[in-house]
Amino acid sequence: MNHSIIGAGAMGRAVARRLALAGETVLLADRDHGAAWRVAAEVSDGAAGLVVPADVATALVADLIVLALPHRESLLLAAVEHRRLAGKVVVDVANPADGSGAGAGGPGGARTPMAAGMPAVMGAPMATVAPLATRTPTAVSAAELLAAAIPEASVVKAFNTTGASVLYAGELDGVLLDVFVASDDEDAKLAVIELVNRAGLRGFDMGRLANARGLEQLASLSDELQDRLGLNHCAGFKFLPCW
Repeated sequence: MNHSIIGAGAMGRAVARRLALAGETVLLADRDHGAAWRVAAEVSDGAAGLVVPADVATALVADLIVLALPHRESLLLAAVEHRRLAGKVVVDVANPADGSGAGAGGPGGARTPMAAGMPAVMGAPMATVAPLATRTPTAVSAAELLAAAIPEASVVKAFNTTGASVLYAGELDGVLLDVFVASDDEDAKLAVIELVNRAGLRGFDMGRLANARGLEQLASLSDELQDRLGLNHCAGFKFLPCW
C-alpha cells in the first residue's frame, strides 16, 4: 500500500517523521512546495524510510492518504477531489474547532490555509464546496462530515489526540504514545493500526467512525487542560488496561 500526506504543517511533519522512521516511503504535498521540500528533507534525515516532496495531484494517487489539514480545508479538498479519493483510505487527523489539526497550536500547528490555493492546484472553482458544512455540531464529528463528502472512500480517524511535537518524538517521558483509530471500514482501520505500530507507536481499535465524536471531544479537553497548565501543547493520552 502506497502512502501520502497532504499538509506539511506541524502535524504533517510529525506523521511523516514517524512513517519515515518505520521505513516507509511517503509522498508529502503542500500548497507551499518549498515547505514540502524542507520538511521532507528534515524528517527523512537518519530514517530508514524516505519522505518525497510531491504536488497534491501526485499525492492523491496513493492508496492511503493522510489529510494533515484543518477540518475546513479537508472538506474543501474532499469536495474538489471526491472522484480521485474514491476507493482510497483517507486518514483524518483534524478536530472541528482547530486551525491546523487539533487546536490552533496543537497537533497540527498553525498553517497558511491550503484551501486558498487549492482551486488553482485542483482546477476546480471555490463554489464546488458551498454545500458542505464547515462547522461540526456536537451530534456529528469532523470525520463523519468528511466521510459524507467522500462516500466512496474509507475514512479513518487517527492521530488527533496527541500534540504534534510529542507525536514527532514518538514518546513522552520514555512512554510510547497511544494512537486511537476509528473507522467503519475494518480493513482500512487495521491497515492504519498496523502502520501506527510499525511507526513505533501503539494503535488502538476504537471501533466505528461515530466514536470519532468522543476522540474529538477528548482532544478539545486536552487543549483546555494544556492551556490551563501552560503545557504548550506537549501532552498525549495513554490507555492503561488491566489485562
